[in-house]
This record gives sequence, structure tokens and C-alpha cells, in this order.
Amino acid sequence: MRKSLLSLIVVALMMVPFAAQAAKVDLGDGKFINFKGYWQFHLKGDPAAGDAGGNWNTDWYLHRTRIMVGGKIHKNINFFLAPMWVGLGKDGDYSGREMLLDAWMEFEISKALKINVGNLKLPFSWHMQQSGATQHSIDFHGAFIKYGNGTMGHRDQGIMFRGLLAGGMLDYRLAVLDGADDNVNSPRIVGRLGLNLADSLDGYFLPGTMLGKKKIISMGLCFDFEPYINAGDPFMAFALDALIDIPLGENGLVFQGSFYYYTDGAYMGKGMGFWADMGYRIEKFEPLVGFEMWMPSADGAQGWMNILPGINYWIMGHAANIKLQFGVKKVDDVDDMDMLALLQFQYIYN
Repeated sequence: MRKSLLSLIVVALMMVPFAAQAAKVDLGDGKFINFKGYWQFHLKGDPAAGDAGGNWNTDWYLHRTRIMVGGKIHKNINFFLAPMWVGLGKDGDYSGREMLLDAWMEFEISKALKINVGNLKLPFSWHMQQSGATQHSIDFHGAFIKYGNGTMGHRDQGIMFRGLLAGGMLDYRLAVLDGADDNVNSPRIVGRLGLNLADSLDGYFLPGTMLGKKKIISMGLCFDFEPYINAGDPFMAFALDALIDIPLGENGLVFQGSFYYYTDGAYMGKGMGFWADMGYRIEKFEPLVGFEMWMPSADGAQGWMNILPGINYWIMGHAANIKLQFGVKKVDDVDDMDMLALLQFQYIYN
């Protein structure tokens, strides 16, 4: 506990000088360093964990806290470094988790070729390349983007080649990575080929919504392959994704969805699943609904389905917002349904 609290205090003190000045430090000749950060504060309500009188169990905690340092040290070289603290105060535990999630250099050859080297987000669907700070719904559809073993969430260490082709219509990302730490540590290859029918984005991180700044109609075909894992068996996974983000004056329509197929070695085992969320933004307010379904292939494994209605209040867009989500989960062969309510406050220092 003391270690995590001390780390947060030290980071906060380091940020004080920049809070009074610009977050961007100009080094001249087009070179600069950017200091950013964000936090997400959660209130969770869980009736299943409540008492016999029907009172819900509630829990306040810091879901994510991130300090991000990035910039340009050469006209063709960018960098990004971002530790994260997760779950500080969740269930009364103030030790949290400290992780250096993102640490990479980027060599910008042209719009058609950028090379990222370091601890990378994986290009296995648009959703897996998203930033936690620019989600459309309240959070990641996390069950679908976890790896079976040996790597950290939806990240791995290696090299990624990416770029825009055909005037931005095609978006490719191909990564060669360390893979799972098994008896035979073989390279892991992950890729996505995207088709953009409107505006294109060339950033390393992808957003869940542009909130009216661009019109996005994008579809992608993705794969994840490692030849030796789990005592010699290959791991394979495939995904299809789509994002439709259309501004309509002060309002906007957003649809995002992904379909996944996994072989053995995935977090949830062999099977297929999909998720989608759709919302209609009316100025700063956006009602939305999400859906998730998992259909396992293994005998005896349980599938499940989630329905996730909610509302977003975009106070200052992604920089400051409040999101409320209710969840109802139905597990196969279980009569009762689980319910969960989640309220999130987000602020980005930029």
C-alpha cells in the first residue's frame, strides 16, 4: 500500500510544475515533449454482493491513473512512455497494480510506413488498438482481447509496421512479437488490414469515437498467430471489426462491433464471440446500448451474454466526461441473471 501511495504522490509532485505551464515543452526545430495524464474514478454497484435485505454492495475506487510522456526527438523519431496504476482502493485494497504498459519509439519513414519498437498494443481489431481514454462505451470489452498466457493484456514486446496506403483507404498494421513464455518461445505475428470508406486516422492509438471531429466508416480483418504454444500446439485467432462514426450537426451516430474466433490458448478457451455498442449523441448527452456474447466450443464450457445499456455525458468530450452503465449477464444453464451498475468519472490533463 505504502509503495503505491508513495508512487502516486511522487508522480503528482512531478506534475505540479507542468500544471502551471504548458503541457508541451518546445525544444526547437520541430522537436518537443508532451506531458499528459488521465484518471478514471469508478463507483460500482453489485446487488449479488449485497446483504440479505436487498441492499447493493457499492465500491468507490480509482480504476485507471496514467501519466503519459511523449514527443518528437528528431524529425522522424517519436517516443511514448506511460505507466498506469489500476484498481487503487478497489474492495478496500490500496496496493493497486503498477504497470509500465506503453514504452515505444516510432520511426516515421512516411505516411505509408511507420515502425514502432517496444512494448506495443496489438493490432488484433480496432478495439485492441484503442486508448482507454477515448472509449465510446464505459470501458474495453475486455474478455475478448485478453491473451491466454505469458503476455500482459492486449500488449506484447516487439516491432510493428504500419501505415496508410491508397490515399488513406487502406490501413495496415503488422506486428512481430515476443509471444507467450512457454517451453518454446516462438515469435507471435499479429496483423490487421483495414478499409476506410471516409476519413482515415494515422495515429498509433485509435479512438472509440471522434465525437464529430471526423467521419469514420472503417472495417478490418485481423489475425493473431503463434506456431508453438501450450506444449507445441499452434495458437490462432481471427477477428472482423467495424466502426461507423458519423457526425450529424451537433449530434452524432456511433456503431462499433467486433467478431472473434479463438483456438485453444485464448483467455476464454476455444470458441467464438462478438460484441457491439451503438449510441446516438444529442449534443453532449448520448444514450447507448452494448451487447456481448461468448459461444465456447469445448464440452462443458459455459457461454454467456451481456446486455449493457447506459448514457454518456460528454462535458468536454474525452477530456472530461461522466458515463453510466447498467449490465445484465445471463450465463448458460444458470437461471438467475447477474446485474451490475457502473458510474465513471474521467478527466484528462492535456
